[in-house]
Amino acid sequence: MRLSCASILAVALTGCSSFETRNCNGVDVLVLRDMNEVYPTYAQEMKFELDLAVDTKAEIGKIAAKGKYEDKVIKLYQDLDQINYTVRTVLATSYSGFVSSLCSAKTAEERRQATDDWNQRVAGATKMAVELRKLNAQVPEVKRSSVSTEFDALIGYGNNVAEAAKQAGFMP
Repeated sequence: MRLSCASILAVALTGCSSFETRNCNGVDVLVLRDMNEVYPTYAQEMKFELDLAVDTKAEIGKIAAKGKYEDKVIKLYQDLDQINYTVRTVLATSYSGFVSSLCSAKTAEERRQATDDWNQRVAGATKMAVELRKLNAQVPEVKRSSVSTEFDALIGYGNNVAEAAKQAGFMP
């Protein structure tokens, strides 16, 4: 059986103890033992960047308080919270579907298709991590110089994260 790149990377990052082998239709399939580990395992980069962004919420909120960007900053962090929740839910659901597809597959081609679909979902989370990294790089600029161009850039990066989430199929 061909393991997906995401599975190989996940094993390398978390160790084999997080995974178990299941025999599905005569084929051994490597799967996570705990469904709660899907998000931190397969979207580790995105989770780190999103956690970092959310950690700045109070500080950026204080800088924006009572100013013309207050509502936009509040919306930015509400959107990030929604994206975080949705990505966690979609990844867990998608992973469950991936494992079900692997276990119900009758042919190698069906297993490859399931693996390719799962890899596309993980690639979407990776793309979101790139956009979140840009947002996080803008935070010090907002702290240092709370001029409108810095806030505009921060909000723009937030919009890019939301767009990446939509393109990856995580958000409507």
